Amino acid sequence: MTRILKHIVFVAVIAGALLFSAGASPTVMAVAMAAVAAAAAIGIAAVRHERQKYATLLEAIRNNDFTMRFQKGDKEINALLDSLSEIIKQSKSGTELRERYYKAIIDRVNAGIIAIDSNGNVRICNDNALKMLGMKYAANTAAINRSLPGFDNIIADSTVAGTTIVGCGKDKNLSVSVSGFVHDGNTTTVCVLTDIHNALSHKEVDAWINLTRVLTHEIMNSIAPINALSDSLLPTASGTMKEKIEVIRDTSASLMAFTETFRKFSAIPKPQRQLVYVADLISEATTLLSESIANASVKIHTENDLIVNADRTLMVRALVNLLHNAVDAGATKIDICSRSCSDDSVVIDISDNGSPIPEECRDRIFVPFFTTKQNGSGIGLAVARRVLSLHDGGISLIQPTDAPYTKTFRMSLL
Repeated sequence: MTRILKHIVFVAVIAGALLFSAGASPTVMAVAMAAVAAAAAIGIAAVRHERQKYATLLEAIRNNDFTMRFQKGDKEINALLDSLSEIIKQSKSGTELRERYYKAIIDRVNAGIIAIDSNGNVRICNDNALKMLGMKYAANTAAINRSLPGFDNIIADSTVAGTTIVGCGKDKNLSVSVSGFVHDGNTTTVCVLTDIHNALSHKEVDAWINLTRVLTHEIMNSIAPINALSDSLLPTASGTMKEKIEVIRDTSASLMAFTETFRKFSAIPKPQRQLVYVADLISEATTLLSESIANASVKIHTENDLIVNADRTLMVRALVNLLHNAVDAGATKIDICSRSCSDDSVVIDISDNGSPIPEECRDRIFVPFFTTKQNGSGIGLAVARRVLSLHDGGISLIQPTDAPYTKTFRMSLL
């Protein structure tokens, strides 16, 4: 550009000298005028060329294309392109680092976090949210609604902050807290998901414990005088009266035995934790039930050196109850498998091929005193769940993946 301007100025100076020289002939005058016109044309063309060049440069910058280059003579423009390219690369690199940093923080939050734009597209969805929803990827609210029915209604009015409790599968209850904000004229809805299934289970168990304590107290207080009167009347009674008193005594004894099951459920002590090998827990439980499971084929699979921080006595009790449940169901094959998980929890699966649990009963099997057995007390599974709950863990019934097993109870410990 500078070289072209020098040439134009040179031509203009020569033409000016010719125009103003004395005695210039018409031919010289014509040549001078032509030179001025040529210089003007060259100048206009050069300006247009430079304008086109800068327009091309701006378009390249707008498209983040810093690979284009002009002629070797345009060193200033090429240097400018290199500088802009480096600045934008550094800016993009810093932005990407910040985004990865924020994502790492969000992914480590215990709650699920979802951010949705005004078009229903998911802009942010952390790992915990996907895990709670049972999804690998969430593109929009329609996809989430398929996993969590009613989700679209929950976020319908994001201007009103609130919390809704919804069910997500049989063993999951989610608290969905919704709030919204406006930024640059765009509305964003933020949803925070919290799995409160364990909290609800704890409250349910606590309610049962309080109820059983009251019932145990009242029943014991009522039966004690009946037993005392029966024992005092029996020595002097005879005939039919003696038989009736014996019926009263036997009935009260049965009621006392039933009340004892109440006491066992409500009197589970607070865990005294210690580091213990999972293999030792399983070994102790199977040894205690060696006679009961003698006719069953028991397979044990456990990772070496798998350790949990738990109450040894209570955990063995829970395992014994689950094995008892398998034996009572007529199991001839029992599989016990323990392993560690990516979230540092430990899982113990107990599978058997006994009678399957009816579909209509699956939601109630952990309810205290619910049983499908003729002579069952309905305490075994409830006690197992209580033990796991006291350890901040859980127990669930899952569908076994391997034949010929009909059911699997999964114990999980943190």
